[in-house]
Amino acid sequence: MIADVGYVAENTVIGQYLDQIGIKGLRSHQALQILGQLLRVEAVQTGVAPFNWQRLSEIYPTGASARFSQLVNEAAVLPKADRRNSKGDLLLDDLMTAQPTERLQILESHLRELVARVLGTSPAKLDSQKSLTNLGLDSLMGVELSNRIESVLGVSVPTMKLMQGPSNFATSSGAS
Repeated sequence: MIADVGYVAENTVIGQYLDQIGIKGLRSHQALQILGQLLRVEAVQTGVAPFNWQRLSEIYPTGASARFSQLVNEAAVLPKADRRNSKGDLLLDDLMTAQPTERLQILESHLRELVARVLGTSPAKLDSQKSLTNLGLDSLMGVELSNRIESVLGVSVPTMKLMQGPSNFATSSGAS
């Protein structure tokens, strides 16, 4: 990605989002210099980008394929706030040991934290009566949220479901 010209330079929201998830932009003079070097060695199918692999793996844990696993510290795959353990067992333990009437509140609280983290805000600022898209969730953030939910809870929530449903989707899906 070129940071100072083109689509990303014109759309600062996209640039900020990519930066937030660990994908840094190259300045145009850097990109041209690297392109010149690659042309001299006849490189084929080469990608060049300054990635923060640890940050990228926090956002997209399943995206850290085996090809790039040596670039990511396994202990940092989930953010500390999400790292109950790799499968969210402690959250599940909390849910199972809680009174049935408290389970929904525990789940909603945890989901609220995940949504807030993806949106870059505090959980207290979220209005559960608004849809996630009205709270500012776009499709890229939807993928990030879906990945976080799956990595913490082991539940697959399609991105499109997040984009079209109410922000309190735990209650709309009948979870209790």
